[in-house]
Amino acid sequence: MAIPGLDSFLKRIEDTWPTQSIKCLDNLRQYIENSHCGKIEVFKFKHPAYGCALHDGISFNEILFDHKFAFFLFVVFHEIIHQYQFKKYSAEKMYSYYINDSNIATAAGEIKRLEIVADRGAEKKINDYIRRGYLPNGSQQQGPHKYASIKQFEGLIHQIKHLIKTKSHLKDYKNVAGISELFYDMIRANPIE
Repeated sequence: MAIPGLDSFLKRIEDTWPTQSIKCLDNLRQYIENSHCGKIEVFKFKHPAYGCALHDGISFNEILFDHKFAFFLFVVFHEIIHQYQFKKYSAEKMYSYYINDSNIATAAGEIKRLEIVADRGAEKKINDYIRRGYLPNGSQQQGPHKYASIKQFEGLIHQIKHLIKTKSHLKDYKNVAGISELFYDMIRANPIE
C-alpha cells in the first residue's frame, strides 16, 4: 500500500541532498513503509518543532530541509519510531497522557520516556547508516530529550488540558481523532485561542 506523500518526500530529499541521499533512499523508503505510517506531509510549522508524529501520519516542518543531512535523517528516524510506538502501545495509550486525569508529573515522565526511546532509536539508526557508508564518519547525532526538563512536558500537558477544558468546541477532543486533530491544528494553523 502506497503511503500518501512518501514519493514526493523522497524526491524532495533527493533534490535537496543529491549526492548524500543516493545511497540510502531505498533503505529509507523501506524503513518508512515498514512503520505503516499513514501519510507524510511537509509544511511550515507555527509551533517550534521539526516533526510531529500522530497516529495517522507524520508532518515535517519545512525548515528541516535547511539543515544538514544527518540531522534531517535523525528527525525522520525519531518521528518514524513514534509511528512504531503508536502501533506497539496504541493511539489511545499514547494520547492518554495528554487527556486523562492522571497525575501530571507521571504522565510527563511517560512522555519524556517515549521521547528518549525515540531519540535513542534514531541515534542507533544514524550509527547504522554510518556503518553502511550512507553517512560519513562524524555524522553521529544526539537526541535532546534526555536533557529536557520534566516541566517542559508538564507544560505541554497543561496546555492541552487547558485548551480542551476552556473551549466548548473542543469537548470532543477527548478521543483519538480529536486529540490528533488538536495537535495537528497546533502546528499547522495559528494556535487555538
